[in-house]
Amino acid sequence: MRCTVRRAQPLTVVSLILSLLLLSPNIAAAKGPGGKILYGTPDALVSAAPDGSNKKILYNADGVVPEPLTVSPDGTKASFLQWVASANHWVMRVVNLSTRSTTTVVPPPALPWSAADDLVAGVWSHDSSKIAVNRSVQGLWTVKPNGKRLTRLIKGGTANYSWSRNDSKIAFNRLKGKTGQGPIYYFDLKTDELHKIGTGYRPRWSPTDDLIAATHYSSGGRVKIFDLNGDVVLKGPVLTGTATADWTPDGAGLIVAMGSLGDDPAEVFYLPADGTDPTTIASLNAGYFLAPMYSPNQKQMAFFACHTRPPCASRDRHVIFMAGIHGEDPIEALARKDFLIPVAWSPRSTALLVCADEGLRYFFKDKLSKVRGVNTCNAGWAK
Repeated sequence: MRCTVRRAQPLTVVSLILSLLLLSPNIAAAKGPGGKILYGTPDALVSAAPDGSNKKILYNADGVVPEPLTVSPDGTKASFLQWVASANHWVMRVVNLSTRSTTTVVPPPALPWSAADDLVAGVWSHDSSKIAVNRSVQGLWTVKPNGKRLTRLIKGGTANYSWSRNDSKIAFNRLKGKTGQGPIYYFDLKTDELHKIGTGYRPRWSPTDDLIAATHYSSGGRVKIFDLNGDVVLKGPVLTGTATADWTPDGAGLIVAMGSLGDDPAEVFYLPADGTDPTTIASLNAGYFLAPMYSPNQKQMAFFACHTRPPCASRDRHVIFMAGIHGEDPIEALARKDFLIPVAWSPRSTALLVCADEGLRYFFKDKLSKVRGVNTCNAGWAK
């Protein structure tokens, strides 16, 4: 049974302009979005000004694309995976964006090895001092950006890492059954203890570090909020499709993005953590939404919608919405009938890097501009 929601009121032109100015007070004052665009090609990892000028090679890729590219939260480093043919394996490297020095932080495993040892991905801690590394069935590891203290925390398949805000714990799924779905655990780095919380998909720490939220991988489940003892302190409405749940920066609630299934619409809604009624932010008769992307100043969010069920094709309508952190005053900032997806916010929170069919673009002062000469979407935005 679906829950009753309070729908956001439509905006007039005047209120829309005012809401944008209130959400992004620096947009009018800033001369440009600032920072550096980073992108990876088969030849190199490159930094450039937002318009594509002033290109600098940070790392010579030797014909192997460095991807996926992830900028550290402090904006000073970037990590990426790269295939090493001589080792027949993936490695993880970190590049210092100021000195352009590169460190291999996760080398190939010792021989003999199997495909089950493969390196999958890494997630930076909030203070940029560590990276949580997924080495497939070899388990959850952590490593410092200088390559020191590569440490395995647990063995076995894991996914969906989430650092606590004080970086002392990591929540994750242990893989069982459906992809990404399984028991939820957190590992305490201070005590070296493993704690089981419950079952769900994609656990996420609250900003207060005392709660973990998770959703369900398929229809029929609910958004749940667990305390650290594993007790469920809140159950959200029954979900009618695959969904993600992300905490708002102030910890007051969750933004739930849900795809459509059957005759039920796709929705993005705000679920207050105090148990009061959720509020619909946007909905589609058929389609899906991606998880929100919060600006660095944590005053606004961007989220993507496709007006069809996955997979989304270039001919389908793509929309990027902008809203306040609880979904206040949602607007369709960009809408096109070709590929269009948000990649990263600028460090100043005034612009959004966007992947389009024709290459990388940035949305600044209500205008979509080219990052000249950059056709890859394997990119990020650094200071």
